[in-house]
Amino acid sequence: MMTKRFNIKSYKIFISHSYAFREDYFRLVAMLDRAARRDPNWRWQNLSVPYDVPIMTDEQARQGEFYIHKMTEQKLRVNAVLMILRPIAIESESVFLEVFASAPVGRPTIPLIGVLPRGATLGNWSSNWGVAAVKWHPNSIIRAVRQYAVPATVDELGLTPESTAERQQIIQALELNDWHRARSAQALGISRTKLWQKMRAYIIQKDSP
Repeated sequence: MMTKRFNIKSYKIFISHSYAFREDYFRLVAMLDRAARRDPNWRWQNLSVPYDVPIMTDEQARQGEFYIHKMTEQKLRVNAVLMILRPIAIESESVFLEVFASAPVGRPTIPLIGVLPRGATLGNWSSNWGVAAVKWHPNSIIRAVRQYAVPATVDELGLTPESTAERQQIIQALELNDWHRARSAQALGISRTKLWQKMRAYIIQKDSP
């Protein structure tokens, strides 16, 4: 089993899929659930938005900005995104809004893992989608999730005492400078780019604990 980079005990996953092919969504969920029953080291939570459990009304869903806001809120809580690949999916506006336009700010980039349709081969897919494209097989999917998942909470970072102290130092500098990045970076003796990188790596936002 691959050594985990972070302290993620149960992987929170958002599955992006075309509702026109919702059968594959349910098959993927069932496959990951079966894997959890077989493997005590695989735990996952489904934070997807299936067609029959909407997070907004039809009218709200048609409002692009509102839809992006709701998707961003949802994805702030996940460790990875699985996307069931379909040649027509890229033409779907809702898939675009789910995956690309709703990327949350202020935390590590959430990895997008493409899952090939059943029976499909990697071919050219692997270079076109996210961090990886994997076959329709639980071992391949779980291996990719473990490899690429990023923390959604500070506890999942598994910080050392030194890193915890550095994170607190950055938060203190930001608070003292009213969260003005340029002044905070100057106070810390680092560049604004470096400060932004550390804020993302440590999941530092204005309401950070």
